[in-house]
Amino acid sequence: MLLTNLASVALGFVLFVSNVVLPQLLALPRAAGIGLGLTLTAAALILAPSGLAMMAMSPVAGKVERRWGAKPLLIIGAVALALAYGLALIFHAEA
Repeated sequence: MLLTNLASVALGFVLFVSNVVLPQLLALPRAAGIGLGLTLTAAALILAPSGLAMMAMSPVAGKVERRWGAKPLLIIGAVALALAYGLALIFHAEA
């Protein structure tokens, strides 16, 4: 149980960092070599679906946790985060 709780804290930190870093990456000017040069409104509209998905999936996560426990849910979440960040890296490199 301790490792599951520590991993949960680590993944929570990763989600927090992504909420800080991703808007900055979207809004940084292209001249900086890393940003996409979007307006803050465009960046917010791009990030809005992730917030809506989190809101929609929270009841599902509760049901999964009650049925199978916290560990499988944590693994599923970690895999989903890794895939999302991997896709973000691939598509950012193509932009």
